[in-house]
Amino acid sequence: MTFGSPGPRPRFGGGNPAPQGGSFGQPGPAGSFPAPAQPGGTAGPTGSAGSAAPSGGTRPSFGGGFGAGAPEPMPGTQPTPAATAPTKGPWAWLIGAGVAAILGLILVILAPLVASATSTLFFTLGLCGWALAGIVSFVLLGIYTLKNTQRQAETFYIEDTTQTLLYRIIMGASFIVVIGAAVEIALFVGKAVGI
Repeated sequence: MTFGSPGPRPRFGGGNPAPQGGSFGQPGPAGSFPAPAQPGGTAGPTGSAGSAAPSGGTRPSFGGGFGAGAPEPMPGTQPTPAATAPTKGPWAWLIGAGVAAILGLILVILAPLVASATSTLFFTLGLCGWALAGIVSFVLLGIYTLKNTQRQAETFYIEDTTQTLLYRIIMGASFIVVIGAAVEIALFVGKAVGI
């Protein structure tokens, strides 16, 4: 057998073909080298370059030289996404919760300044302040927490200490406004209704 020949023909009817050489790179019995393994797992020197695909999902590229480009993806596979930029929590929901808490605080402060505890305007301002700070603000803070957690799980996330501080301030202010609005509502009910 000479160098580059396809090797011995397989024997049919039982038995394995005899090995034809030593380890890789060392000549065999008649001065020949063993046949290299193909990327698809079959042995033999036949086949064109790049005809069999490795298990990585891309076809090897042997032409073009250095810097010729990235290998083409195999049909049916998706290329890996590029690195994403770091992300932070969603500001819109946090700002919305802050605006709702501030509006609720303004209404609660305004109620005793413009009306007496027995008027319906006092009750209406207290109730609207309670709804803004107690319902709207907390719902928006909950949505902010949900979206922030999703961003932490899905992408490269960087915590913003300003957002954390604002979240805590808005949460605390909303609690205080809810308590103040509840006191105003109780004053109205106690004086106007007489319970």
